[in-house]
Amino acid sequence: VEDRTCGEGQFSCGDRCGKLLECGVHRCERTCHEGDCGYFDEGRKIVAGCRYDPVVWGQRCACGASVLADAPKRTSCAQGVPTCGGPCRALLACGHRCKAACHEGPCPPCRTPVDQECRCGNKD
Repeated sequence: VEDRTCGEGQFSCGDRCGKLLECGVHRCERTCHEGDCGYFDEGRKIVAGCRYDPVVWGQRCACGASVLADAPKRTSCAQGVPTCGGPCRALLACGHRCKAACHEGPCPPCRTPVDQECRCGNKD
């Protein structure tokens, strides 16, 4: 909840949406948004539906880096997405890459150490 003047535009809490997608298995991974849920395609356009739908995702692993030709062919999201065991490497909102092993669903928070200057200017 945020106090705003009427007509100031849309408000977003900044959290992950999390609404259940049409597949009934996966949840929207986008940041709080208006309108329909979906996912970003390669061109960063929003596409309705679930990115892990077997018709869309095919035989790729959960992180999308590898095609797992030997994995059982999926016919629905309820079957789960196989993992390749490699690093996820998805681009996080902070600009770093996910270091977790290949996984389905949202990436964990970034744990990359960074130097940060205090508001007062002190670096110690």
